[in-house]
Amino acid sequence: MDSLLCITRSTTGLEAKVSHCQSEFRPPNSDKPYWQNLYKTVLMPFKDIKASAVTRRLAAAWQRLEFVEKWDAATLTDVLVVLTESVAIDNAASRVSPILRSEPEPEPPKPTAAHPRAFRGTKYKPPKLKRTTPVNLQMALCHPTNQAIALQTLWRYRDQAIKLLCDLGYEPVQVNALMALSIPPAEPNLCLQHSDLPPQAKSQRFPSTFREEIWPLLRGLPWYRVEATLALFWHLKLHEDSELRATVSKFLAQSPNPFALDWLQQIAEQPSEHHFILLIFALELNVARSPCPIGVDEVFKALHEYASVERYPKWAYSLLAALRDGISASYLRDGVHLAGEWAAHYPFKYPKQCDDFSLKEVENVLYRLPDDENLTEMAMTTWEAAAKLAGFCEVLAAINWSNLTPIQINQLLRLLIGFSYYSDYSDEEAASWQNKWRVFKKHLVPIEFCLRAISTEP
Repeated sequence: MDSLLCITRSTTGLEAKVSHCQSEFRPPNSDKPYWQNLYKTVLMPFKDIKASAVTRRLAAAWQRLEFVEKWDAATLTDVLVVLTESVAIDNAASRVSPILRSEPEPEPPKPTAAHPRAFRGTKYKPPKLKRTTPVNLQMALCHPTNQAIALQTLWRYRDQAIKLLCDLGYEPVQVNALMALSIPPAEPNLCLQHSDLPPQAKSQRFPSTFREEIWPLLRGLPWYRVEATLALFWHLKLHEDSELRATVSKFLAQSPNPFALDWLQQIAEQPSEHHFILLIFALELNVARSPCPIGVDEVFKALHEYASVERYPKWAYSLLAALRDGISASYLRDGVHLAGEWAAHYPFKYPKQCDDFSLKEVENVLYRLPDDENLTEMAMTTWEAAAKLAGFCEVLAAINWSNLTPIQINQLLRLLIGFSYYSDYSDEEAASWQNKWRVFKKHLVPIEFCLRAISTEP
């Protein structure tokens, strides 16, 4: 589905900049995986986008500004709506626009010697006031100098515009803060879009691709978030990489919230060869619907260290889905470590939550197993069992493995893991095995003693 990035304004009118889906995503574990060139940023006529309260408000204000005869609070409101809901395109046509000549509002008659009442209460009529020449403020708002002239001329009506803006749905606190300024800022729209705005804030300093494809998606966020995202823009070289930029825009359009920026920050800190694949998977999995958990960087680091080029996409996709669903980052990190050491082809399908996994205890057991034991199977089966059996790693820590032979260790570990071989689709079966596991833990000491007493001789 197409996503609106921003509305642009220029001397030719309003247009919509849209993230367009041009190919279908197929995950890495499918028969024909595909995730390249999925999104493209395109311009389309403003009239063709889906109407909303914001677009209707913008369209009405823009239309009225084409033929302005009266400079008043209503006109100031229309100007602020257009500045806030659209982004100016800097092109040759806008730069050659003639400088706006604003005519002062005709003053009402003043008392004179001949007419001390200024024509009030008399049968005489005052001379007709000169009619103001209509002005096209649409063109003015596409040129920085003309925009400043228009704002300066209209700023005297700011007090009357407060209610008009609030009635349109703008935040009263931000509206009042803007209108309290005696001189109009260069970009008053920033005051209506962001909180904690520093005096030196100017979007005109942003690169055009950031202003049109990234910044509008940050509306409502504090200004420091905008500056942090601009830093990511340069770090990821989005001014050069159009495919990555289109993916970032789509990602932010899908989830215009701080969660998306937190995920983007973590992805940006990874080696550059992983940026696109992590971002496209994060987008397709809609990970930003959930907060970015602590420890994501450790999962990504383990992926980079242990996943082969061939396995990286499959592991990354599965682990991002697990992180989105709230699976412990430390548990996933340790799983990647184990898979990298012993099970390079492990699929990481649907891992369960585990908050008490201990890589140290698991490795302590694995390194004691017989040399001919299938460690590929045992390593990941043990990792899975820890998520299905409460206190599994505590049990491993309580056993004195050094007193057991490799064969005894293998037998005991398989006995422990056996409690996790229940179906996840049967609540009754799962409850039964969990109950057996709780009983087993209570009798662990005598069971271990009996196991040591069993002869391992053939």
